[in-house]
Amino acid sequence: ASPPRKRSSAATTSPPKLALVQDEDPAPDLGSGSDASSTTDDEAPTSVAIKLSEVEIGEDEARIVTGIEPLDRVLGGGFVIGSLVILGGEPGAGKSSILWQVLDAVNQPEARLYATGEESARQVVMTARRIGATRPQIHVVHETNIESVLWHARELRAKIVVVDSIHTAQSTASRGQPGSDHQVKTCCQLLRQFAK
Repeated sequence: ASPPRKRSSAATTSPPKLALVQDEDPAPDLGSGSDASSTTDDEAPTSVAIKLSEVEIGEDEARIVTGIEPLDRVLGGGFVIGSLVILGGEPGAGKSSILWQVLDAVNQPEARLYATGEESARQVVMTARRIGATRPQIHVVHETNIESVLWHARELRAKIVVVDSIHTAQSTASRGQPGSDHQVKTCCQLLRQFAK
């Protein structure tokens, strides 16, 4: 993690700004080179085009509502099931606190997983207790290998997976150090594939 920057007097008077990016579209496979451009005009794709009216979405399954009104509003009504959401902001802006509130606020029986690479499990549990996140469905693992994180998520059948942070995560399928462009892209792709 980068050392915290000194805040100017102007920064201390203005509220922190958080950026939310929600990605609901599948991404091309970074490793195999199989994307839309690799299909020739003569080859039939494996995908199937269906009518919009034939796509069934249960109203109770379309989104995961957190109950945190400002966050749900930014997300368009809650987390879309099967989506990848990246939460960004300056160090100390409260990203981890919001994520703990989300894990605790979701009123569903399924497990949820918080994978920490920045801090120890003991440190993040102290944050969780300070915020009041006490649901028994929440599991914590100190892990930076993204394949191991996803193994735990599958074993738990986790409904929500938090990776804190993507810059400390690394994949055995990628070259480079944690936080490098290639590592971040590969880890995000694996998380997106898992979510789908």
